[in-house]
Amino acid sequence: LFRSHACRKLKLPSKEVPDTYVSLILQPDKYRATKKKTAVKKKSANPEFQEKFEWDMPLEEVKKRQLEISIKNGISSFMSRDRDVIGKVYIDLSQADLLNGLNQWFELKEEKGNI
Repeated sequence: LFRSHACRKLKLPSKEVPDTYVSLILQPDKYRATKKKTAVKKKSANPEFQEKFEWDMPLEEVKKRQLEISIKNGISSFMSRDRDVIGKVYIDLSQADLLNGLNQWFELKEEKGNI
Protein backbone atom coordinates (compact mmCIF):
# COMPACT_ATOMS: atom_id res chain seq x y z
CA LEU A 1 0.00 0.00 0.00
CA PHE A 2 1.33 3.42 -0.92
CA ARG A 3 -0.30 6.71 0.02
CA SER A 4 0.55 9.80 -1.99
CA HIS A 5 -0.01 12.92 0.10
CA ALA A 6 1.42 16.05 -1.47
CA CYS A 7 4.30 17.82 -3.20
CA ARG A 8 5.79 21.10 -2.03
CA LYS A 9 7.82 23.79 -3.79
CA LEU A 10 8.19 21.95 -7.08
CA LYS A 11 10.81 23.40 -9.39
CA LEU A 12 8.90 24.38 -12.47
CA PRO A 13 10.23 23.49 -15.93
CA SER A 14 8.83 26.74 -17.36
CA LYS A 15 7.00 29.89 -16.32
CA GLU A 16 3.73 28.02 -16.76
CA VAL A 17 2.33 26.36 -13.62
CA PRO A 18 2.05 22.63 -14.35
CA ASP A 19 -0.86 20.24 -14.23
CA THR A 20 0.88 17.75 -11.94
CA TYR A 21 0.39 14.07 -11.25
CA VAL A 22 2.39 11.27 -9.64
CA SER A 23 3.44 8.16 -11.54
CA LEU A 24 4.42 5.05 -9.54
CA ILE A 25 6.18 1.94 -10.82
CA LEU A 26 7.65 -1.01 -8.91
CA GLN A 27 11.02 -1.56 -10.61
CA PRO A 28 12.19 -3.69 -12.26
CA ASP A 29 9.10 -3.82 -14.44
CA LYS A 30 9.94 -4.44 -18.08
CA TYR A 31 6.33 -4.09 -19.27
CA ARG A 32 5.18 -1.43 -16.77
CA ALA A 33 2.51 -3.77 -15.44
CA THR A 34 2.83 -2.24 -11.94
CA LYS A 35 2.41 1.35 -13.13
CA LYS A 36 -0.15 3.47 -11.30
CA LYS A 37 -0.83 7.20 -11.27
CA THR A 38 -2.76 9.83 -9.39
CA ALA A 39 -5.37 12.16 -10.78
CA VAL A 40 -4.02 15.34 -12.39
CA LYS A 41 -4.02 18.45 -10.20
CA LYS A 42 -4.55 21.48 -12.42
CA LYS A 43 -2.19 24.47 -12.21
CA SER A 44 -0.44 23.58 -8.96
CA ALA A 45 3.19 23.71 -7.86
CA ASN A 46 2.07 22.44 -4.42
CA PRO A 47 -0.44 19.71 -5.30
CA GLU A 48 -2.37 17.69 -2.70
CA PHE A 49 -3.14 14.15 -3.84
CA GLN A 50 -4.33 12.10 -0.83
CA GLU A 51 -4.60 8.90 -2.88
CA LYS A 52 -3.87 5.27 -1.96
CA PHE A 53 -2.39 2.60 -4.21
CA GLU A 54 -2.07 -1.14 -3.68
CA TRP A 55 -0.24 -3.83 -5.61
CA ASP A 56 -1.38 -7.45 -5.49
CA MET A 57 2.04 -8.96 -4.86
CA PRO A 58 3.61 -11.05 -2.07
CA LEU A 59 5.67 -9.07 0.46
CA GLU A 60 8.77 -11.13 -0.39
CA GLU A 61 8.49 -10.01 -4.03
CA VAL A 62 7.93 -6.36 -3.12
CA LYS A 63 11.08 -6.37 -0.96
CA LYS A 64 13.11 -7.21 -4.11
CA ARG A 65 12.02 -4.00 -5.85
CA GLN A 66 12.38 -0.24 -5.87
CA LEU A 67 9.45 2.12 -5.96
CA GLU A 68 10.02 4.71 -8.69
CA ILE A 69 8.01 7.85 -7.97
CA SER A 70 7.89 10.48 -10.72
CA ILE A 71 6.20 13.85 -10.53
CA LYS A 72 5.06 14.76 -14.02
CA ASN A 73 3.55 17.70 -15.84
CA GLY A 74 0.33 16.65 -17.52
CA ILE A 75 0.63 19.46 -20.07
CA SER A 76 2.56 18.45 -23.18
CA SER A 77 4.93 21.07 -24.49
CA PHE A 78 4.65 22.13 -28.12
CA MET A 79 8.09 20.63 -28.79
CA SER A 80 7.27 17.19 -27.37
CA ARG A 81 4.25 14.96 -26.96
CA ASP A 82 5.92 13.37 -23.91
CA ARG A 83 4.99 14.42 -20.43
CA ASP A 84 7.70 16.44 -18.74
CA VAL A 85 9.16 14.78 -15.66
CA ILE A 86 9.54 17.45 -12.97
CA GLY A 87 11.42 15.17 -10.59
CA LYS A 88 11.88 11.59 -9.52
CA VAL A 89 12.79 9.58 -6.44
CA TYR A 90 13.54 5.89 -5.93
CA ILE A 91 12.74 4.10 -2.68
CA ASP A 92 14.62 0.85 -2.03
CA LEU A 93 11.86 -1.38 -0.68
CA SER A 94 14.34 -3.96 0.65
CA GLN A 95 15.39 -1.33 3.22
CA ALA A 96 11.87 -0.09 4.04
CA ASP A 97 9.71 -1.24 6.96
CA LEU A 98 6.78 -2.28 4.79
CA LEU A 99 4.71 -3.62 7.67
CA ASN A 100 4.71 -0.32 9.59
CA GLY A 101 5.13 1.91 6.53
CA LEU A 102 7.11 5.04 5.77
CA ASN A 103 5.79 8.45 6.67
CA GLN A 104 8.31 10.95 5.40
CA TRP A 105 9.08 13.56 2.77
CA PHE A 106 11.46 12.65 -0.05
CA GLU A 107 13.56 15.08 -2.05
CA LEU A 108 13.08 14.79 -5.79
CA LYS A 109 16.03 14.39 -8.13
CA GLU A 110 15.82 16.57 -11.21
CA GLU A 111 15.50 14.89 -14.58
CA LYS A 112 18.30 16.07 -16.86
CA GLY A 113 17.00 17.83 -19.93
CA ASN A 114 13.56 18.49 -18.49
CA ILE A 115 14.36 21.27 -16.03
